[in-house]
Amino acid sequence: MLDTLRHITQALSDATDLNEGLSAVVRGVKSRLAVDACSVYLADASAASFVLVATDGFDPRALGSVRIERGEGLVGLVVERQRPLSLSNAQNHPRFRHLAHFGDRGQHAFLGVPIIHYRKVLGALVVRQLNDRVFTADDEAFMIAIAAALAGLAHAAALGTQDGPTNPTEPTPAMVRGIKGAPGIGI
Repeated sequence: MLDTLRHITQALSDATDLNEGLSAVVRGVKSRLAVDACSVYLADASAASFVLVATDGFDPRALGSVRIERGEGLVGLVVERQRPLSLSNAQNHPRFRHLAHFGDRGQHAFLGVPIIHYRKVLGALVVRQLNDRVFTADDEAFMIAIAAALAGLAHAAALGTQDGPTNPTEPTPAMVRGIKGAPGIGI
């Protein structure tokens, strides 16, 4: 699991824009956890709703058009509670909401973790599976680690320093790469 975590975080740090980084995350998480779908929802500019910005396992045409309001559905619950939510049969939960981009397939197992940067919820990283499944504590820890790594990129996108979901037509600013010379604080 640590090897996969290293691979995904390296791909995330090597990404030249938000979409490239998000694609690496959803592909890597879906493969590592052997789930049917992995998705990332990020807050829109007003932070009133969360937009589907990346997915592997669902209709990619839904990107940017699926919105979940704060407090709506299971993703809204993850954001509201600011804690992971793991369900073996999500369809039985009172906050379950069927979304069109899932198609006609039922969604049973659900694991969602918030993407938080300095106590501000920026979105949610979610995996789903068609059959019932109990996610392990290791699965949850893996997702939390990925969400933490993703938080920096999501924060940069919210500030406009990376291509973000709200304006993907703006050019990506130049990226400056550096290497550390010694441990400690740089000024």
